[in-house]
Amino acid sequence: MYLDALTIAALRDELDRRLVGGRVQRIVQPADLAVGFEIYAGERFQLLASAEARAPRLLLAPDRLRRGLEKPTPIQLLLTKYVRGARLEAVRQPDLERVLRLTFTGAEGTVHLICELMGRYSNIILVSDDGFVMEAVKRVPASLNRYRVTLPNHPYVPPPPQEKIHPLLLTPADALRLASVEDGSAVWRLLVAGVLGVSPLVAREIVYRATGDAEYAGTLDPAVAAAVVQATVDLFRLTETRAWAPCVGYAAENGTRVPAAYAAYDLTHWPDRESTEGMSAAMARVLDAALPYDAYRQVRARLQALIDGQIGQHVAR
Repeated sequence: MYLDALTIAALRDELDRRLVGGRVQRIVQPADLAVGFEIYAGERFQLLASAEARAPRLLLAPDRLRRGLEKPTPIQLLLTKYVRGARLEAVRQPDLERVLRLTFTGAEGTVHLICELMGRYSNIILVSDDGFVMEAVKRVPASLNRYRVTLPNHPYVPPPPQEKIHPLLLTPADALRLASVEDGSAVWRLLVAGVLGVSPLVAREIVYRATGDAEYAGTLDPAVAAAVVQATVDLFRLTETRAWAPCVGYAAENGTRVPAAYAAYDLTHWPDRESTEGMSAAMARVLDAALPYDAYRQVRARLQALIDGQIGQHVAR
């Protein structure tokens, strides 16, 4: 599973098409690192954002989101003040970054919810219109990250840019140069290391489309390099054409067909695959199979703690 730049771009377009202009009617915090919004945009949508390291996500959830925490947290209180009743004005993605910026405008002015979906570095940050952090689900002091302090009243600093080649600017000469650095390596590994926005899943798809073998590790001669470049450009032009084709790839586990990968394009190197109706649906199918999102987990844990406490008091008597 890879929440990569192409997935984020497809999500951006899906949320832009379905939610922009809608009004936030309800805000909940299902878990410590997650926030949820009910947005009315002709119909009611449930938008879930989570910064959990193993399965960060921002997607349209199929079911109504539930409160999971006993007391409102600082970020929930601020979201309630600034975002509830506000309209979603825009959904933007910095070029090929795993970041989405949601802009809301309401009675208290304009604020931005920045969802950084980067594995263990994921975070959800509320930022004022003048660029200062208001709150985050993960506060990051200078002792943890001197470059990016994420604390209230500090300027918001975006993730540092990666020193890689933009995929739409990749040339055969660049591909040959990358191959010369690590001669004999699988070509998909070279693409991940040297090309911006390329995840292992995207890289394997590129190499398969260019050579017919996702694990191709042969000599990267000029003809193969040109084919790899063309396949790369074709995939990343989806950010311009927006001809997304959300897809889920399946794997067999103990005789069971299990959703194992999602992508914003047809996974031609995946033998067992099927299209889905949207990027959120593709992500949810795979994420829920691997790490189900349980909106009631923290509610049950809290109730169990209360029950255990009452039983303990009864035994003590």
